[in-house]
Amino acid sequence: MESFRMAAQHSDGSVLVTVTGELDIATRPELCDYVDRLLRPRPGTLVLDLSEVTFMDACGLGALIILRRHATERGTRLAICGASPAVSSVISMTELTSFFPVCPEAAAPFDGPQRRPPPEHASAGTGGYGLYLIVGGNRFNL
Repeated sequence: MESFRMAAQHSDGSVLVTVTGELDIATRPELCDYVDRLLRPRPGTLVLDLSEVTFMDACGLGALIILRRHATERGTRLAICGASPAVSSVISMTELTSFFPVCPEAAAPFDGPQRRPPPEHASAGTGGYGLYLIVGGNRFNL
């Protein structure tokens, strides 16, 4: 298994986080803790470069949803850039392409349009039983 790594670069009130390896149930807590620490000073934009993510499961997707909520609560715009095929296929399969701004390159979100609101048919919550995702009326436990 490829090692899981994260690195952050700060620039003019924005943060770029490069993630490498597998994003799954084992690495989800590490990613969430790391990004939550970076969100404390309330950067204007936080970009997740996921071009080097080799695998992502439902727990990895759940982490992205949680991080988007945490960023929004702090007034930070969260974007995904350079999504690897492993990431883009999961986002497309769950119809969350409009929920996450996905840019082809790391620099694009810094100059691009503002975050779009999520589609009305997609929502996420905890429901008291763990994290779940509702897409098009279908509920997925994460």
